[in-house]
Amino acid sequence: MTPEELQAISQAVKEAVPQANPMGPILIGFLGAVFGAASAIVSNLILERYKRKAQQNAILAALTSEICALIGIIEARGYLADIQNRIDAAEQAPGVLFKLEIRVPGHYCRIYQQNADKIGLLPIERAREIIAFYQALDAVVQDVIPGGALNNPGMDRDGFVRGKAILEKALALGASVVKRGSCSA
Repeated sequence: MTPEELQAISQAVKEAVPQANPMGPILIGFLGAVFGAASAIVSNLILERYKRKAQQNAILAALTSEICALIGIIEARGYLADIQNRIDAAEQAPGVLFKLEIRVPGHYCRIYQQNADKIGLLPIERAREIIAFYQALDAVVQDVIPGGALNNPGMDRDGFVRGKAILEKALALGASVVKRGSCSA
């Protein structure tokens, strides 16, 4: 083969093969960085969502367990019956003040107190029920502890009727919170 033929073949090959785009490696690098960043962001979002859901489930399970225990104690000790007995007695003796005093430790709702700042992580309706339960229960607790409205100096029939209504509301709210689980004391 002569040098002219080699030159002609080389020229034909150069024309037949497309030339590489000098922007190709830059474009590939840029797309790699974009896809890498996007996958890091998406995986981080998925991980955070998983962590939040796990935290929601843990808080809800702990609060539900505490509510089950509180309902079980209220039922086992017969607090509603005690209030009803005072109502019945007050109906028999109008104008007489009756007392109900129950010593309740300040830590009776320890789990709620420790997680009050995390209630907002729960689904809105569940958070509302849980907060309403504890607020109603705390209203009753404040009435029956030493120095509370139901024992210092005492209360008439209407006061006990109101206290019973609040306790029944708390128990109904608590039952609603635990309706998907089992509640045994």
